[in-house]
Amino acid sequence: MNWPILQLEDFGITDLEVHWFANKLEGQEYRSNLELGYGIQKRSEQEQRYRIVLRVADERKSEEGRVQLTLRVTAVGFFVFPESTPVEQHPRLIRTVGIPILYSTTRGALQAISGTLPPDSRYTLPTVNVVDLIKSVEGSGEPKNVAVVEVAAGQKATLDAGKGVEKAANS
Repeated sequence: MNWPILQLEDFGITDLEVHWFANKLEGQEYRSNLELGYGIQKRSEQEQRYRIVLRVADERKSEEGRVQLTLRVTAVGFFVFPESTPVEQHPRLIRTVGIPILYSTTRGALQAISGTLPPDSRYTLPTVNVVDLIKSVEGSGEPKNVAVVEVAAGQKATLDAGKGVEKAANS
């Protein structure tokens, strides 16, 4: 296979809400309650171009129930496949390559934002297994083509937060 197989063209955080409730107590362990979802959109007139919307929510608590922070973030990544990447490989690659790229880029952006805070308030998204994420959003087995929604010019795509899949509607 020729490299690169997928390129991140642009990235942005479209929504960010963070609340720090308390500084970490010495010796206190906090656990994340991470929720992840995504939607994938392909422009029908631009076969090589995709958009991924990633949603992350976290609530970090101590074992005693003390909340340290809550976080909600929506990130959007715009991807393009080079002509050398076969179209039939796009559904698998946009998930197994595109989602990790967007997640790690979002992770870095959140680290940069929280890096200006006191050391006990800094935040890093946990490492995730993308295969498990895909299975939790789309079900078991291989990634399916059905989660890629083609959107023609003049249509908008919206994220169905319950399923993490985007649907097209006339605008």
